[in-house]
Amino acid sequence: MDSKKVLIHGTGFFQHKLLSAVSMDRKCIVVDTEQELLNSYKNEMSNIDILKGDLTSIPTWKKIDLPMISHIILSMQDYEMLHEVLRITRDEMKLQIPILVLLYKRTDNLEELEKFNVKIINPLDINIELITGIIDKNYIRPLNIGLGEGEIVEVLIIRRSHMIHRKLKYFRSTRWKVVVAYRDNQIIFPDDDFMLEIGDRIVIVGEPKAVANIVQNLTTGMYEFPLEYGSNCAVLIIDDVEKKYIDEIIFFESMVKSKKLVVYGKSKDLEIKKEEVKSLCGSNGGYSLELKSFKDIVNAKDVGMIVTPVKDKFNIFDLKLRYLFQHSKVPLLLTRGVSPYEEILVSLNGSDADRLLETSSELATFFSVKLRYIFVTRPDELMSQVDEENLQMMNDTISNFESVTNLKLKFEVLKGNPVRESLKAIDRSVSTLLMVSSNLAEYISLFSSNVPYYLAVKSKVSVLVLPSEY
Repeated sequence: MDSKKVLIHGTGFFQHKLLSAVSMDRKCIVVDTEQELLNSYKNEMSNIDILKGDLTSIPTWKKIDLPMISHIILSMQDYEMLHEVLRITRDEMKLQIPILVLLYKRTDNLEELEKFNVKIINPLDINIELITGIIDKNYIRPLNIGLGEGEIVEVLIIRRSHMIHRKLKYFRSTRWKVVVAYRDNQIIFPDDDFMLEIGDRIVIVGEPKAVANIVQNLTTGMYEFPLEYGSNCAVLIIDDVEKKYIDEIIFFESMVKSKKLVVYGKSKDLEIKKEEVKSLCGSNGGYSLELKSFKDIVNAKDVGMIVTPVKDKFNIFDLKLRYLFQHSKVPLLLTRGVSPYEEILVSLNGSDADRLLETSSELATFFSVKLRYIFVTRPDELMSQVDEENLQMMNDTISNFESVTNLKLKFEVLKGNPVRESLKAIDRSVSTLLMVSSNLAEYISLFSSNVPYYLAVKSKVSVLVLPSEY
């Protein structure tokens, strides 16, 4: 048992239950102005000391052996009194030990209290969150672990979705991770080959907004692009922005689930193009932010996707495009000013076919357009064993996705050069959105075979690039 004590203020019903639990393992000292209640606590629990006094009074603090206090739990509901106690604790007594504040009612002054480096807990909120999470949402969000902001969640999988019966290695994300699974009353520490099933209980850790989107998918079967990555659609202003680009950006952003449209650019660019910026920001209450360098866009907060206009002058040597292609960990839309779309064409010659299948099928629903998939391999006379294995793997991937989603995909295998044949497959008679998946670790050069990058550069249509890190 720890030799130090927990100082607890108050003698109410909850404090009594809390004291009973804490004093089983820790020595406690209870401070209150009600001597009779203090005496009853002392008679009931042997592992506590009592002190009649007012914590807003410095003489009361001087009666306490402060070096022997490990934690302080305060439950006074009067804001002025609580603020004074915290001031005395931190400023007068110079105590830097953990302080827990139990508040049963909401206050507009939480930020003032948090300045004293305290943990504020509403016991009612904890119980309500627990009960409603289990009954209505099939998940539990612990409030007393970590930041308590939803970065750790336990969820029961109750709906079929694109995440079921798929290996976790296909969900590689820097923003969330499945750390524990419970199946058939057994605890499992999942590896990359573990597959989620309906009925599993899993613990997800990650950025709160990304975790919330994954939880929604597992409990409702709905997936909302691009919220898995972030909330906002970031528009990067590099060159002149003609009206056709503005129209496509506003169209795309209005059809997906992003929350805000935020325009980024250097100060002079934002000023020169202020009318274009105004048109973009006015679409959904968005705003603009300055960047010192275009590279800073990849580190912008809460970005779900990056959009930038692309003109014909872009080529494989364009440093800005190459940088975005290799460093953006969120989807990248290279808009060429064509909208609305009539078709989505998906090139599966990339690093993450599964993610392309999932996202493209969702976007086709959003845009109400037809969907085609192509995979280009070598001509028969040049096919190697590896090529045959890759083709078989792609056919299996398509079949598995069709089985899980009950969809029949329009899939075509082409023979020849992947870039040339993919570009030929684009139907120029309709407004097409091309989708590719890019490996962030794959080098881009004149002599490399980075098919997604070459398609993005050489295509005359808008291209949505999904990033992967393997």
